Amino acid sequence: MRVKRRIPIDWNAIAKESGIRRGTLCHSPTWGWCVHNHGAGGCDVGIITPPEIADGETLRVIGNYWEVCEAKGESDE
Repeated sequence: MRVKRRIPIDWNAIAKESGIRRGTLCHSPTWGWCVHNHGAGGCDVGIITPPEIADGETLRVIGNYWEVCEAKGESDE
């Protein structure tokens, strides 16, 4: 998958939207994009709005960045 651009993850915006300050970003077929915080009291989950992407692009999280990539089948492999 070819990376088209990288967008820094804005944890302040995520905390404002979800109420969770830090955690693990993941995508669920049921919930969409979420942030999970596994603390001593259990697991908190908050649904978040990811950056917008265009048709033919896919989004993934690598380190502290959202990576916008070409969707599968569209790279010049």
